[in-house]
Amino acid sequence: MWRSGRQIGFLLLIIVLVLSGCQRAAVQDDMAQNGGNIATDEVSPSGENGLPTEAGSQAEAEQANTTETDGTDVPDRDLPSEEPAVEPRKEPVRIPVLIYQLTDDILQLPVSSIPYYDKGKIRFLSEEDIRASGKRRTGHQTGIDDVMALTSNLTGREDAELDWTASVEGERQTSEGLIMKETAERRYELFVPDVGRYEIELEAPPGHEVLYISKITWHPNRAAGTEGQVQSADLRAARSIVFYELPEDVFQRPRTSIPYYNDGTIEYLPEYVFEQYEEGHQPWLGTGIDVATVMTSNLAGQENPYLELSETLPGFHFKQSTPSGIVIQALTNEFIQLKVPEIGTYDIEMTVLGDLSFLMISNITLHLNEYS
Repeated sequence: MWRSGRQIGFLLLIIVLVLSGCQRAAVQDDMAQNGGNIATDEVSPSGENGLPTEAGSQAEAEQANTTETDGTDVPDRDLPSEEPAVEPRKEPVRIPVLIYQLTDDILQLPVSSIPYYDKGKIRFLSEEDIRASGKRRTGHQTGIDDVMALTSNLTGREDAELDWTASVEGERQTSEGLIMKETAERRYELFVPDVGRYEIELEAPPGHEVLYISKITWHPNRAAGTEGQVQSADLRAARSIVFYELPEDVFQRPRTSIPYYNDGTIEYLPEYVFEQYEEGHQPWLGTGIDVATVMTSNLAGQENPYLELSETLPGFHFKQSTPSGIVIQALTNEFIQLKVPEIGTYDIEMTVLGDLSFLMISNITLHLNEYS
């Protein structure tokens, strides 16, 4: 009896082994047909059928995540991939645009050395000019009319298109919505629809009654130059605004008496700067895109606008850009374009000083409706 039971058990063991071998053979045939991959619906990931689970299965991934390791025993592909966190881009800090400024030390010079702002052009008055008929300014009573005449360039329109009328005392306006008003003694505001608001300050040199424009600050209407925006008729009328211009006769003056534009502030450079350049020092002063980058950052209306400036085409030093969308491009060494989102495109022209390749900014023109 015992012997018969033993024989039956032995026969059952043989049958189990045969069936197990058949199952292994079937799995191997499936692997061969599927290029070595085991179908997930045929093989349990938990290994309950006695076969090893596929590498990188859910069970191993969970084990890898819960087992302490120094990282040397776990393959990289078993670790969950993590995308680097992307920090949201910070909006640039907007600031007013300083267009033009005379410092106190400039205003202390003889009047023949003080730049006189006349519709964007820089002129120089002599003592005779000031004394001559029609040149003397009478100050506070007619100051607003003087300012209107000297800053009509800021409207982007020709004088003939401006129909100023008096509304209330100390204020003028046009049918198109331009407003000039006196806000304090020698302080004025000019509002131009779709362009923005200008603050204009005047000062008289010591011992003279004539008023010089000493500072112009622009608070842009940021929508004015936005790409793709439908612009109003007022903005289209202001096709370009000449902010700053040095006429050719200014370059006949001694080089230390030619205005130098430095972030909106007017300076005179000492002789040693030119002598050092002649000796080969600071060669960037002869490279237009470098001069524009250093000397016109005020025009961007941002704090530290070129902090992340990088070459658009590495190795070719003629076009640079920032993450905020500012683009500086050299069309020639003496003609630079500065594109600022929400403002427009500045054309920055430079003039070579005498026999030197030394560059001085001679014209700044803004195109409000040509930004692209």
